[in-house]
Amino acid sequence: MNQLLLASSLLVAAAIAFGTGCGCKKKAGDSCAKGEAACKDDRTTLSCQDGKFIESPCKGANGCKVEGATVDCDISGNANGDPCSKEEEGNTACSGDGKSQIECKGGAYVVHPCRGPDGCKQTGMMANCDVSIAQQGDLCEGVTGGYACSLDNKALLKCKNGKFEVEEQCPAEKPCKVEGNSAGCSE
Repeated sequence: MNQLLLASSLLVAAAIAFGTGCGCKKKAGDSCAKGEAACKDDRTTLSCQDGKFIESPCKGANGCKVEGATVDCDISGNANGDPCSKEEEGNTACSGDGKSQIECKGGAYVVHPCRGPDGCKQTGMMANCDVSIAQQGDLCEGVTGGYACSLDNKALLKCKNGKFEVEEQCPAEKPCKVEGNSAGCSE
């Protein structure tokens, strides 16, 4: 369990010269260098964005911790809309329960459901989200293959304009089926 929590943590760049850790004298709005970070407290990180520190929550079980020269902000519990530094664009982590992926996108965290059988798996600093099963309207930007089965297996969904939309209704006798990296109505 502890390894899962550590694996779901997002490591923030560690170019910190001084003032690292909780109880530091740095605050939001202070000047910073690209990649610089610090823990404001045990649940909040200060991340550099455009030369100024911004606050970001660390809502995962491990919160914000300094380990050596690295600031570790566990985002595994963060929610849609929580702020993140635009310099961390694309950073991902799995939720604590492994059922969703949290991604920094455009200065805010976005939570993507991982409804496929593999859920969300952390590989190093990247989270891999299984979207082979989806719901119409689920976000799908950057999805490999671009197809998924609906939750009820009655439709084949395709990623269009960043969201899953119905591509084809599957006949009752040929429900949608996921095989490997592909999905389609049974034949």
